[in-house]
Amino acid sequence: MGLRNDGVRGTAIPRLINANVDVVVGEAGAGGGKAFGLVRRVERILAPDGLDVPGEEVLVAAFNRIIAKSLDNDIRHRLEQINYCGQPPIIRTIHALCLEAIGEEFRLLLPLEREAMVYDVLEQFPDLAKRYDYRGAFQALADHEAGHAIHTDLWQASQRWLVRHRAQLLSELPGLLLNHLKTGDVRTKTYRHVLVDEFQDLTPGEQELVRRLVATDGSLVALGDPRQSIYAFRGNDREGLKKIARETAVEPLVLEECQRCPASIVEAANELMALYPSKPMKPTSSERGEIQVLHWGTPQDEVEGMAKVILASVKAYPHDRHLVMTTRRQFGLMLRHELAALAGGDIAIELNLSEATIDSWPVKEAFL
Repeated sequence: MGLRNDGVRGTAIPRLINANVDVVVGEAGAGGGKAFGLVRRVERILAPDGLDVPGEEVLVAAFNRIIAKSLDNDIRHRLEQINYCGQPPIIRTIHALCLEAIGEEFRLLLPLEREAMVYDVLEQFPDLAKRYDYRGAFQALADHEAGHAIHTDLWQASQRWLVRHRAQLLSELPGLLLNHLKTGDVRTKTYRHVLVDEFQDLTPGEQELVRRLVATDGSLVALGDPRQSIYAFRGNDREGLKKIARETAVEPLVLEECQRCPASIVEAANELMALYPSKPMKPTSSERGEIQVLHWGTPQDEVEGMAKVILASVKAYPHDRHLVMTTRRQFGLMLRHELAALAGGDIAIELNLSEATIDSWPVKEAFL
């Protein structure tokens, strides 16, 4: 079985690595090991003592560049330990695949330019402005692009703006390629093995496109977690995994064994997610976790109390990475000020706010 099964725990991940079926649908909670299993499955597909498939016949598709880069690093590291034929697997984001397949020159609209487009369209078409505010128009366009709803007049007004500015929406590319494939205008390569991470983050059109990239006798692995679906604003289909399971015979996997967190943390997370119909995660780690339930009467008391707890944790574990999340701009500023006063410059404090200077219109217009 080679190195690919070394260090593998639980029952679901070995099935993800070794299943010989046409379609694998895996629902994995946080820490369930889906990325780990995906990397080991790619190793098995390419390994001479595995399926011995050339890398150019294997596609790993990811939702964004960060995920794609992480998978690329992990897969290349594993493949260094085996002797396989040909090139490494193809690892791409959905949109990079579209650009390569269509083969046309595009000037893709930057995110900040998309905001300018929406403002311009509502200014130019008063009837649209009566029906949509800025946020509503932004979401309506995303829903139209994803195929969730029809907003024809808003879409047409946006297309006029794009033609005038000689630009193309990045989110249009999967739909554009899908239309080309349906009409036969474009022929793109299909793959014997297609593996997709974070499937729930894709729109319905992107999910259909991925499935069309699977060769007739090929296999598809779709992994994700509907509980971590946070891209409703771009029209993603959080139920995509369930739809595949209903449409075709699949190998269903539920990666419910949390490989990452102590039992107390897993139990707390299960309590938070109790209303969601997915199965609760099962802890596998024997590491001791620390949970603090804290309450303060005023925001200022909370700032002072949180700052002390955060600083104590950083000092207790100086070599660990730390993440602190706050919800409101003013509270974040207050917390940063209090931490800076307590730490005296001993810790690095980063604050990322949507209202930051870089997002102001004067700065955006300077970039434009």
